Amino acid sequence: MISSPGLAFDPDPDVRLAALPGFGLFLDDADRAAAVLRERLATGEGIAARLRIVQAAATLALRLPAALQQVMGWLAADPAQDPATLSDA
Repeated sequence: MISSPGLAFDPDPDVRLAALPGFGLFLDDADRAAAVLRERLATGEGIAARLRIVQAAATLALRLPAALQQVMGWLAADPAQDPATLSDA
């Protein structure tokens, strides 16, 4: 069980990338997992990380219905209206 989002913020990008799916699969606190995934998406580290974040968020929403509305909301957000979803552009 993941008890800390620490690996999602590890200095090594390969560790961060490998840790992402765990937030959808193992973290039982839906709000915390969604917050970490949203923060990681906002930081943007390339397409591979973004795809893993979206996949982990979808897994989280399917596994924990309490996360569904929150995840759908920020994945559907218009980047022009929500700076938290902007890419590194």
